[in-house]
Amino acid sequence: MVFFPKGVKRMLSVAICDDEAAVLAELKTLTDRCLGDPEREIRTFVSRRELARAVAGGWEPDVALVDIRLPDGDGIGLAGELFPGESRTQVIFVTGYPEYHSEVYEAEHIWFLIKPVGERELRRALEKAAERLERRRARQLTVLSGSTVRQIPLERIRIAEAVGRKMLLHCPDEAVEYYGTMEELAPRLPRDFVRCHRSYFCNLAHVVRLETDRLILDGGETVPIARARRKAVREAFLDYLQRGM
Repeated sequence: MVFFPKGVKRMLSVAICDDEAAVLAELKTLTDRCLGDPEREIRTFVSRRELARAVAGGWEPDVALVDIRLPDGDGIGLAGELFPGESRTQVIFVTGYPEYHSEVYEAEHIWFLIKPVGERELRRALEKAAERLERRRARQLTVLSGSTVRQIPLERIRIAEAVGRKMLLHCPDEAVEYYGTMEELAPRLPRDFVRCHRSYFCNLAHVVRLETDRLILDGGETVPIARARRKAVREAFLDYLQRGM
């Protein structure tokens, strides 16, 4: 059974794409055995077109095992097209041709398996995928905005602002609004966020200048620093710079 990092969700959705029926069935059996959890979803596809259609329909698997050579196109190009760098999906390439080991770096992936795939090797690949998924989850903030559950990457949040009973997460291209308080948000933010005012958290990754009473961000925004928080903000900013060095 796959060892899941502490805190990672055990429910995984897996896509397996291979045009050889026997290989597809074996990979599904091995994946099922490795996960060993009733709460899982494993879907198989015999062509690039089938998998592309499922993804276009809104399905985003956690893990995709993709054969490099498919009858209707190569799996490397398919992975790059369907699961680019910002995608949640963790790609594992599968092939019977070891000579492709260098070409796979043209697309984001976490593992490269040679056929016939063994259970031990597949388990290691799935464990790596689970670890990556957990790290990604830890770098996101999940909020209920209106009737929609949003997952906001923490690096996109520049400023978190309290406005009445709501919070505004200022991102480069939008401001995400949800009901909440500064006190509820505080433990969910990493140390790179500093509370500089009773109504503001600021992401130090976007700060270019610290002044006595305000922070200047790389986009030109200014965030006020309350008098009582000046020392703490200065120490947090210096700590951030030292960690960066």
